Amino acid sequence: MKRVIDRIFGGLGIGFIATNIMMYIFARDLSGAQVINAYILWMFAGAAYGLLSLLYNAKMNKVFVVMIHIILTMSITFFVILIMVKSIFKVDMYVNYWVVGLLSFGIYILIAGGIYLYLRLNVKALNKKLALRKD
Repeated sequence: MKRVIDRIFGGLGIGFIATNIMMYIFARDLSGAQVINAYILWMFAGAAYGLLSLLYNAKMNKVFVVMIHIILTMSITFFVILIMVKSIFKVDMYVNYWVVGLLSFGIYILIAGGIYLYLRLNVKALNKKLALRKD
């Protein structure tokens, strides 16, 4: 249970990053209520991202797990962006789904790349500490 809660809070942090990216792109002339609704929507998406990260604990092929994770997180991001554009921002224009999809993929790559770099740096630091202990 602790792992699930930790992952949800980690996902909320990622949701906060995604929210800020989307607010920078879309929220130029929004009312306070629209901004709050968008933040709440992204926080729910972030919690879902955190729950999806539990897939990495599954005893399955890692490539398969990563592909499932990409598909599900991009689907969540895609639908959140559509909800934001249609419901929160109340844009009655045609939504180019390719742009939304590319934006979803771009956000995924930015966040996944950041997490990868963070973990890589932590592994290097841990290896240095272990090497110092051996000596």
